[in-house]
Amino acid sequence: KIAETSATINAKVQALHFIFWDCLLRKGTPAALPILGELQRISRMFYKEQPLITIIVHNTAMHYYLGAGLHGELIAAAKKGLEISEKTGVHIWDMWFYLYAAVSFVNCMDTKSAEEWLARVSSMVDGWPNWPNAVYHGQLMRIALIKKEYAAALHEGKRTLDFVEGTGSLSSLAAIQLMLGRLSWIMGKREEALIYLEQSNQYAEQKNSTWIMTAVLMTNAQFAFD
Repeated sequence: KIAETSATINAKVQALHFIFWDCLLRKGTPAALPILGELQRISRMFYKEQPLITIIVHNTAMHYYLGAGLHGELIAAAKKGLEISEKTGVHIWDMWFYLYAAVSFVNCMDTKSAEEWLARVSSMVDGWPNWPNAVYHGQLMRIALIKKEYAAALHEGKRTLDFVEGTGSLSSLAAIQLMLGRLSWIMGKREEALIYLEQSNQYAEQKNSTWIMTAVLMTNAQFAFD
């Protein structure tokens, strides 16, 4: 009976997790919030019996907080998730807690904290899949950009592009190509910048992403006035 209950709980959490992502991606954070609330309710009920569920829910909450721009809440969720991981020995989501906390620190312009959180996982990245590696190097690029260390930003941006290409995400490819175009232009690499910009536009057209195509047009206009 206990096993059946455990299986039922896990199945419900899995179903809610997929519904959460569908709502978040299709309708935005307001639609996803009630689903997150139900996941958090289940997590509180079965914390002792199912610590993995609690870790998964904290990870899910981070994505909501990132979409909603609630960076303090995201960082708190990451710290809580890591605390539970340490207590239970379940470390399956640790890399995402570190990475998304770093994203929030960068978004808040706190490069010192972002670097500290990224440093905790720097020895692990070689064995990671493409997507977390893209997030890791993408934050290093953003940190260097904030510090106006443009050569380092361009280097990390190109590494990010390598991993993003492995994910096959057209939106991410368009966004990183656009960023590389701007960085190349800043460094006086005009021809390279225009190539990146054209590639970004091609990916945006394939994805039918109006916001990226608009960003490309605005960047083109900025280049023309430079």
